[in-house]
Formats: sequence, structure tokens, C-alpha cells
Amino acid sequence: MYRNQLVANVNRVLYKLHPAYANPDILADTAALQKYFDSFPSCLAASSKANYIKALNIFLGYCSQTSEVREKYTKLIESMGYIRECLGSIRTALSKSTSRRMAERKASQFRGDCKTIPITDILNCVDVLKDKYIKYLDRKRIHHMQLKSLNTYFNAVITLKNAQRPSVFSNMQLHEFQSPVRIETSTGAVRLSVGVVDHKTASTQLATVSFTETEYEEVRKYIKSAPVLPRLTVQPLCL
Repeated sequence: MYRNQLVANVNRVLYKLHPAYANPDILADTAALQKYFDSFPSCLAASSKANYIKALNIFLGYCSQTSEVREKYTKLIESMGYIRECLGSIRTALSKSTSRRMAERKASQFRGDCKTIPITDILNCVDVLKDKYIKYLDRKRIHHMQLKSLNTYFNAVITLKNAQRPSVFSNMQLHEFQSPVRIETSTGAVRLSVGVVDHKTASTQLATVSFTETEYEEVRKYIKSAPVLPRLTVQPLCL
């Protein structure tokens, strides 16, 4: 969260709690704080409320570590634990509410309330194009537009099959692709698993991309056939 946005969010909360007395000490009134978030405009996204909670927590952390603030706003410091507890309960309720809405949305899709396309149908559509695009790999010289078509094809197939974000392929390095782990499944099928270190949730887990031997060989031929990989949806591997 940028500093200006952080300050603006904290100021909005203080103003709403007491327009004539925008003093950090008023955060000690946890009942008023709870009431403010309960009356949060329903037209705003849940992420907006989460951003306000995050801003207040960052602000409280700053206040607890700054000696000048600790001396000036004693009421705030004395009630710090209660304020954090209040914000924590609000955040928990928000998470549950968000999860419930997502579950209801998924349920409505299964009931047919929303028109959705099953992932299997999407993969079937992509597979129809396989013969058209894969044959480009057998050519001695591949036109740059054909490289882009192969790029899009591999990105679609492998992203959908692995249920990964496109950014995983954006950040996949060539040395990672060239060092796959060979895995034999219970059915005897062989999969080649590639680990990607640099991606959105890298701090919590290593992203993995699984290839069949055929898919891996097709991508390898694609890389070998492209002296300069086209900059399209991903870099540097361009899958």
C-alpha cells in the first residue's frame, strides 16, 4: 500500500469517527470503530474494507514504535491491544462473508443461474487447434506470426491444465525448464515437473508445471526453433 493511500485511509476513518476531533486517541473507542465498519457502504468492495483495516494496523504499528507518538497519545497506546483485537474480529468476519459469497456464486453457477463454460470444453477447443499449430515445428524456418500462434497455443494448454497463473510462465527461466523432475504416476504415465521459483506467491510455495513427455518435447522444439523468442504474453521462456 502506498504511503499517500495509507495516510488517506487512516484520515478517512478518523474523520468518520469524529469529524471535529481527528485525533488518534479516538481509535480507543472500539465500539465506535466496530459501528463504523458495520455501517460500511455496501456499494464498496470487500477489498476496500480490507484496505482500511490494513492501513489502521500499519498505523498502529507505527504509533507503538514511535516514542513521540507514545508520549502524546497515551490513550491510544493503552488501548492498543483492544484495538488490534477489534480489527482482527472485523477482518475475520469479512473473510467469512467473502468466502460465503464466493460459495454462493459457485453454487449459482452449478445451478445454471449463470452461463459458464466448463474447463473441459475450453481444453477441447484448444485441442482442435493442435494439429494446425504443432505442424509449424516441423518447418526449417518458422515465420514470426507462426511463432506467436505457437506461443499462444502452449500458453493456453499448459496454463489451463496446470491451473496456474500466466505469470508463472512469464517468470519461468530457461534453466528451470531444462531441469525437470521425472515423475511416474500410479498408472505408469510419466510426467515432467518443472519448478518455478519467481512468481506471485513465491514466499509461500514453489510453483510447479507438469508436462507430458510429448508436451515437453514440443515446447523444447519450439524454443530451439525460435532464435529470438517473440515477446508476447510471457518472458523469457514465452510459453
